[in-house]
Amino acid sequence: MSKKKKLVVLMGLLFLIGVSGFTGYMLHDGQNNAPEANKEKTTETNKKAKEPTIIDVKGTKDTKETTEQPISNEDTEDTIVAKEIRVTNQALVDAYFSYSSTQEQFQHIMPLTTKAFQQKMQEAAGIGGEAVKSRIVKRQAYWNDDSSLHPEMTNLITQRVAVNGSEYEQTSYMRIVFEKEENQWKMADMAITLVGSTKKGS
Repeated sequence: MSKKKKLVVLMGLLFLIGVSGFTGYMLHDGQNNAPEANKEKTTETNKKAKEPTIIDVKGTKDTKETTEQPISNEDTEDTIVAKEIRVTNQALVDAYFSYSSTQEQFQHIMPLTTKAFQQKMQEAAGIGGEAVKSRIVKRQAYWNDDSSLHPEMTNLITQRVAVNGSEYEQTSYMRIVFEKEENQWKMADMAITLVGSTKKGS
């Protein structure tokens, strides 16, 4: 083999050795760097996993929150008013139909009436006699729901009346109109309708 050919072969072998070494180095370096890349990816993944997920809940409270209606006191107030009026109504029925004299009757009725009605009673103060007595035998009271301006109650009363030694049993309807005066419910007007009267003897 000539000297020139030996030189060419030698250069070819050196080239192959260099390429092989470079390839091996690159493969080795790639293997060394791969874990670092995977490690970085794993770290980033773990970091993302550890970070809390932020959920925008703005407006959720406004959407789900229900507006609670304020408790109305209307029913309670109506109940209180009705109770006060029923108490006054019972006192008025007792005063009108259960008495030992007309003077006693007036004395019991006057505080339960408005000033305007008291004037009417004073004008009629001379009607009746001291000998008249009365007591209640039976009573029923009804609330008048048809009244829009002033509360009203209707009473069905059976009374035993004694006049000059004679007794009568009378049944009457008494309608009472109420008005609030001086922070109290009082009788502003009334009407008595006689249903029947039966003499019980002397």
